[in-house]
Amino acid sequence: MLKIGHINIKSLSNKRNELYNFNSGNNTHIFSINETWLKPNKELNFPNYSIVRKDRTDSVGGGVALLIKKTIPFEEISLDNFNTESIGIRITNGSTNMVIVSYYKQPQSEMNIDLIKSLERNFDNLIILGDLNLHHPRLHSSRMNQAGSDFFDYLDSEDSNLLITNNDSPTFLPPHLTMVLFSTLS
Repeated sequence: MLKIGHINIKSLSNKRNELYNFNSGNNTHIFSINETWLKPNKELNFPNYSIVRKDRTDSVGGGVALLIKKTIPFEEISLDNFNTESIGIRITNGSTNMVIVSYYKQPQSEMNIDLIKSLERNFDNLIILGDLNLHHPRLHSSRMNQAGSDFFDYLDSEDSNLLITNNDSPTFLPPHLTMVLFSTLS
């Protein structure tokens, strides 16, 4: 079994030890992090984990990262064509062949449906983790934004086979370090 987690951490630098202790205590294999708030010159090391990250360079905040247990072979996949805060890896290990993407969408930005379509079209086993700032009644939100509407329009189309597994919990609740964990069969 592969244990995968996700968090919107709102600054990885000052919560690094908490995240490391959580990952170690739960034997998490892959962890998606949104809003790392890191800059490219900031070195980051997590013992026993490889790190793939994309830092926001044009303003403060943002940034995404994936922590991958060093025992898991992976290769980074390029998502640069989509102009999003997203990174992805492909894991091919025995019978396991999947793509894992960490995607952060700023609250006021548009949902990049082209990214989602491309990922679905090109990869059979796909997990997208992230804080997408979607608001829609189907997510038990009292309001709806354009990104939520666009996303569910796509989700309801015949082009999509995505399944939402969020348990209705937000990925960030101030001031706590909160996480949504789930497992996938290997």
